[in-house]
Amino acid sequence: MKFNIKNDNGHTMEFCCGEKEYVLGPGEEITIEIKDEDYMYFDVVR
Repeated sequence: MKFNIKNDNGHTMEFCCGEKEYVLGPGEEITIEIKDEDYMYFDVVR
């Protein structure tokens, strides 16, 4: 399964999904592969 994540605000988002960490700046987007039972944690939104 894939998640499409887009940061549509003026903040920087730091989050984890499964064992990987991600940082999205304002206006950035990413597609990530997820597995069953993966968790997503938002560490920081600034």
